[in-house]
Amino acid sequence: SSVNAICTTDINGDGKTDLLLGGNLFGFPPQFGQLDASYGHLLLNAGDGAFTYVDNASSGIRLKGEIKEIKEIQQGNAGSFLFTQNDSIPVLYRIKPILKN
Repeated sequence: SSVNAICTTDINGDGKTDLLLGGNLFGFPPQFGQLDASYGHLLLNAGDGAFTYVDNASSGIRLKGEIKEIKEIQQGNAGSFLFTQNDSIPVLYRIKPILKN
């Protein structure tokens, strides 16, 4: 599927910049179908230019819409992410404690 939005931040508190991705694209003509295989992706920076994929069950991210933007929101000590979707309501996710060091 397509990637339409990328948020760069240190999600797990290890001092390295991680990637949070959102995608999907539904605006194609019917004969071409739509790009709808993305539920959002979390890539943790392993260092030396390598990233480790965190599956959706572990990250808790499961987005079904056409994601257009991702914004980080700080709520006290906890971080959250607001995913805006085309033709749908925004979705707010909090960072799962398992990802924090």
